[in-house]
Amino acid sequence: MTGGTGAFQHAVDDFDRMLASKDAAERIRACHRARRLDVPRQREILLKLLRDRSTYVAALAAHYLEESAGLEEGDRLLETYLWLMADGLKRDPGCHIRNSLAICFGRLRHTAAVDALRSSLTIVQIEPIGGQPYDTAAHLRGTCALSLSEYRDVWSIPDIAVLLFQIIAMANGVRKAAATALGRMCDASAITPLVVKLRLPALEPDPDVLMECMTSLAQLEAEHLQRVLVPYLQGHDDGLAACALITMANAQLADAPELIVASANRLTGAPLAAAVLGLVGHRSDNAGKALLELSSHERSPVRAATAAALARRGGDSCRAALKRLTEDEAAPVREAALRELEVPA
Repeated sequence: MTGGTGAFQHAVDDFDRMLASKDAAERIRACHRARRLDVPRQREILLKLLRDRSTYVAALAAHYLEESAGLEEGDRLLETYLWLMADGLKRDPGCHIRNSLAICFGRLRHTAAVDALRSSLTIVQIEPIGGQPYDTAAHLRGTCALSLSEYRDVWSIPDIAVLLFQIIAMANGVRKAAATALGRMCDASAITPLVVKLRLPALEPDPDVLMECMTSLAQLEAEHLQRVLVPYLQGHDDGLAACALITMANAQLADAPELIVASANRLTGAPLAAAVLGLVGHRSDNAGKALLELSSHERSPVRAATAAALARRGGDSCRAALKRLTEDEAAPVREAALRELEVPA
């Protein structure tokens, strides 16, 4: 036996020893080390570790498979997923293993897994966390919704729509994932739940969920997008108002520039800056005119907010307006313009 062959055999034996060890720390080392192996060997080891007696080891293997698993492993992944589903509390506390496998199914678009993903949209797994009962399957439901959107599985839209209205502990991310998934479906039947959600903003504690609903509704090219979003311009949340304006501008709605100009009278800070930047992406002459109008606004914070938008939109008129702002009577406006022109203040 040559020296090289002997070293290779020693490495193999050492690896097998770690996999067979009763010490979970050794099997964790094997899991980490498997990532450095050739792909077929790596996948084979990680697939075996999916049923490790330590759920932490199994979850780690599943996490690594999120990127490395191939479609040829799809059936074995599904078999493990169904095995975990049969006794989730014991075999997958926290639902971490199934969450990673659901990500795999979405990435691979393994059609045989669709039914399992659909059934997981309604799964509930109550576990004690800090002495309080929590539904630890919430994040799994959100992941399954996103994975099903990769298949454009329109038959799952009703169940995903239900997730959009689940106001329970630890479920904010689920509702946001549901909103994202509905937008990705590219199907008109996903419009109704998004519109209903946006019509009831007082029932949603997380503004990010409503923002995601706006974005998804625009992706579906809803005919009545403006009618649904305009009420947010008179609301008490400036962030939601700015998101509504940006969404309408990105959707190239004809009235978006005018609405941004009108809203500049009440918005402040980051929402104001974000709304004005919405004019950059609106491909119309009216958007350019609106931006120039705002650069001469009576409120200095509005004029300052236009500096970044003028620099990004470009063109002779915008450059001239930006140069004019460098001589504005208000110091914050001058500083904003000079920063965009990269001239020392």
